Amino acid sequence: MKRYIKLLIVFMVVITISVFLSISVLAAGYYPHYYEQSPPDWGQWWWTNGSMIVWENTNWWDDTSAVALRYHWYRGSDPTLEVEGYNPGQRIDCDKLSIDSVTIYNLPYTHYEIKNGDCPGNSPTFKEQVDIHIKGSDEDFHSGVWYDHWVKYQKVGTGNGEVNFSYEVASGCPNDCWLGKIQYDHSYNATCASPSGILSGLPGCP
Repeated sequence: MKRYIKLLIVFMVVITISVFLSISVLAAGYYPHYYEQSPPDWGQWWWTNGSMIVWENTNWWDDTSAVALRYHWYRGSDPTLEVEGYNPGQRIDCDKLSIDSVTIYNLPYTHYEIKNGDCPGNSPTFKEQVDIHIKGSDEDFHSGVWYDHWVKYQKVGTGNGEVNFSYEVASGCPNDCWLGKIQYDHSYNATCASPSGILSGLPGCP
């Protein structure tokens, strides 16, 4: 009887963990892509508007995408997450946010670079973009893990802008795999986010 109760408890714990993981994935936004490109499959974001802006960004790779990322890394293709505090597609919205600090919690990386956004006439004083170079070794990088990083920004403009998130790997996404964006109003409050579900409670952006 005791053995049966122990087995029942173990079974219930496994079911509870499985349900939790399923809810976590369903609550996230899916990044459309081809697996050989190797960007994350799912993401969850948080946008905190206080005295500064904090954009927390978590990402999850499945087995196939993680294998592809490790393959690219061993070939020297430098898989990189690009956190862009402006609109790189139209080359606008620079000089509205400036990176104050970058915190990388559990994502394995070799180094990161803080850079100026690519906007015409952009001030060199305010840095909008951080590139995180992922360490894709077998020992360090794994599938099924929510990898977390935060970027904190100073507010230096008048708001009404957009931030974007991309992934680059030389042999899979040489011109970036675009993964999503957040648009914010004049008070820096997030108004929409794409892909749908990436930022809880907000609609997708047009």
